[in-house]
Amino acid sequence: MGTCAGTNKDGTSCSNAALDGSRYCHVHQGAEGQSADAHAEDEYSFGTMLAGALAVSVVTYFLLHIVLGV
Repeated sequence: MGTCAGTNKDGTSCSNAALDGSRYCHVHQGAEGQSADAHAEDEYSFGTMLAGALAVSVVTYFLLHIVLGV
């Protein structure tokens, strides 16, 4: 059992121990064969980020126009 052959999101090599019979640790085992972009997309989709931006816009609108009277 050696060190994991995976790469972290920041581009550094993973320092976790590889699982028995694998080149990867428990974190990277499921990502074997996935590109870094595909793995990053799992975290936040475009729709989720768009919904967050819309929520911030609505709150800002109400704060400026209703509460502050601008």
